Amino acid sequence: KVSGLAIKNIFFKKIPQSIIDLCYNKDFPIVLFDNSLYFEEIITEIDNIIQVSDWIKKIETKIELLYLNDLERGEVGLISKEMRISPLKYSVAFCLSPHIPLSSIDMTYIINSYNNHSYRDEKSFLYKYREFFLIILISNRDLKSEFEKSFFDILNLTGIKISNYTVGTSSIHNPVINLDFCIKEAIWSHKVAKILSEERKNYSD
Repeated sequence: KVSGLAIKNIFFKKIPQSIIDLCYNKDFPIVLFDNSLYFEEIITEIDNIIQVSDWIKKIETKIELLYLNDLERGEVGLISKEMRISPLKYSVAFCLSPHIPLSSIDMTYIINSYNNHSYRDEKSFLYKYREFFLIILISNRDLKSEFEKSFFDILNLTGIKISNYTVGTSSIHNPVINLDFCIKEAIWSHKVAKILSEERKNYSD
């Protein structure tokens, strides 16, 4: 099996668009890099991406458990801890899907870039679930305006343009024992927004 392809530009100066399109559709990474770079640097970077991908898949299974099951509050609290969500008083979830679907590689890159960003807020979390981005915000203050500001801060840091997405927003809940309610409401609101062809829907609407 081949998991990716790295090519120095001493062999090819440009990758044909047909090859780029094929790789994109197959979620197959292909990299054309400058002769001044070493393979070791590329391998290290790819290894980091693989580790991030594994972590994202692990979190996706946790989100799946929260979304598809009616769990005991203690079980929800345990999953919340495994997702490294701090035990503050309040939380809101946002479910976003792009109008033009992104590949898993693109979504992983966006999440990795955000997690490594120097201005990342430790009370803001960006996850992937299926074809969605899931944003979870936590706070000790029950203020919608602050949650809204934090939401747009994440969009600005990641380069996500809200006009290109459909968004569902949950009500405010406790982030530890009621994290499943947050996630379910955000995804349900997103589904309603898609059905009604609206850009954004709040669960409380």
